[in-house]
Amino acid sequence: MSTRFTIGQIVRLIADHTRSGPIIAEIPMPGGQMRYRVFHSPIDIREYMVDQIEAVDIFPTGNRKIY
Repeated sequence: MSTRFTIGQIVRLIADHTRSGPIIAEIPMPGGQMRYRVFHSPIDIREYMVDQIEAVDIFPTGNRKIY
């Protein structure tokens, strides 16, 4: 089974794009599903099912700098 996200990857809540942060833990669930622990702030760390979050493109198209 492969996971959709990796530790350190920035994700956001699908239902509220203002809630984002890095994944700090992967939690395997029964039935093969995956739950992820996301750091929003030192006092706000939450867990989400894989279908509740999506990856954030930290380099949107057109904003990439090539050195």
